[in-house]
Amino acid sequence: IDDTSFSGCSIKTYKKPKKVGCFTHNISDSGLPEVLFSYPYSYWGIVDMCEREALKRGYTVFGIRNSKECRSGRDAINTYAKDGPSTACNGNFGAWLAYTAFMFEDEKAPPLAPAKIVTPPKSGAVPGGFAFTLTCGTTGYPFPTVVWTKNGQDLPDDPNYRIDGNGTLVINNVDSSNSGRYRCSASNGLGSDYASAKLTVLGGCDFEKGWCYFTQDKTDVFDWTRRKGGTWSAATGPSTDHTLGTSSGYYIYIEASPRKKGDNAMIYTPTIDRSGPRCEMSFWYHMMGKNIGALNVWMMSNGKRTDLISKSFDYGEDLWFESGVFIGAQTTFSIWIEGVI
Repeated sequence: IDDTSFSGCSIKTYKKPKKVGCFTHNISDSGLPEVLFSYPYSYWGIVDMCEREALKRGYTVFGIRNSKECRSGRDAINTYAKDGPSTACNGNFGAWLAYTAFMFEDEKAPPLAPAKIVTPPKSGAVPGGFAFTLTCGTTGYPFPTVVWTKNGQDLPDDPNYRIDGNGTLVINNVDSSNSGRYRCSASNGLGSDYASAKLTVLGGCDFEKGWCYFTQDKTDVFDWTRRKGGTWSAATGPSTDHTLGTSSGYYIYIEASPRKKGDNAMIYTPTIDRSGPRCEMSFWYHMMGKNIGALNVWMMSNGKRTDLISKSFDYGEDLWFESGVFIGAQTTFSIWIEGVI
């Protein structure tokens, strides 16, 4: 052999292997199927011998048991600290059943560090048909593995789910089935971390099965009421809902009795991501009563309030009217609806 060379690659150099924890499971679960070196008695040069044999096979993690035997395998890098760094190995070179874990450190690699999530995902809401992104930025070495779950279960087999190389989860073309709590777990053998966020997919809310994505505010004077049929006060409010047009359909309203003038009730949406070129909100409203108050709708974005709709007129008839507004926020926002006596 003469004049050998490599192009487009370089020789990788390592520091001496460092003890990083224990393999405390059985051999198959610990990813140690292959014997690198074995001796009938305790061997003082066991680490050097195992180091040499591991590098021959391209392994960066190996385990030593009872100073007599070392093992490794292609899965050892992922299983060497299943129970976390511990002293369960009873010494520097393993006990009768437990293997002390050693790892080679790349000369250019960062220091060993447990997995940690530094950019957790954020809860939000998005209209159906758009995309939503959940970040999961991590630190640690070896580089953490990121796994996503939804409502405590593995992600469904759905082409609309995509996990990028940096652990970011992208959900395309969302619909109501994508609503739920998503959790990212990061682990690297030295430690693990997790964070979660809730995704709400916005669709129509007819109040037939509850409050959908609306939340009652805690700083107002009283709450909105969900009801079917007519209102308590005579000659006020609707006799039926708008969705079904019958007394069995639900709607929300504010009850004036026994409130005083100026009392208010507010509900709001979760944070909404303006994912499309045009974002609109529409709703049907009913205003009938001699001493009618006001209906106000506004947007909160980056701490700033922008008034969208305000109505304060007694229509004098038991009718529903439609209203809508184009939302021009360039960032995330929430919508607030206020009823005033």
